[in-house]
Amino acid sequence: MFYIGNTTEILYPYLTVVLLLVAISDLRIHKIPNIATYGTMFAGMLFHSIITGVDGLLFSVGGLAAGIGLFLLPYIMGVMGAGDTKLLGAIGAVIGAKSVVLVALFTAVCGGIYAAILLVVKRDYARKALPSYATTFKTFFYTRQFSSAQSPSSEPKPKLFYGIAIAAGTFIFMLFEITGYRPISW
Repeated sequence: MFYIGNTTEILYPYLTVVLLLVAISDLRIHKIPNIATYGTMFAGMLFHSIITGVDGLLFSVGGLAAGIGLFLLPYIMGVMGAGDTKLLGAIGAVIGAKSVVLVALFTAVCGGIYAAILLVVKRDYARKALPSYATTFKTFFYTRQFSSAQSPSSEPKPKLFYGIAIAAGTFIFMLFEITGYRPISW
């Protein structure tokens, strides 16, 4: 093998460009393009295969599987889109399984903050919808059966573009990695 330096010098700028394009696309056309997800999956597997051979390919495939696996249940339940699931898998193909778990955690925090901001901005919707969500939570807590909260008919449900939260969670992860800060040690 040949020496290529610190792989983050190549991977993080690449991931930054992809995630910025994905976030813009998700915000503007409400879709995460397959060219971005599948292209990043392929690029991650190819890069790691070239750098470290079969071990690199296994590292990348493991990250891909972990990323998809983390968002598979929300996708099956209909609360997350296929593009979001594929995007986390693509990120996993680039950064590996352990790292994509941290990205998913940071993404969840960013998604929660994003949702709270939406509820503050869409106050009328929040005032009408929160009692319905509370009823859904109580029903699940007491019966262990999930029944989806009904959106108030007069107010359209605010759209959460989760590609933005995934990008933000990944940027936070990359910032921590670059600075050497470890919020959670593995």
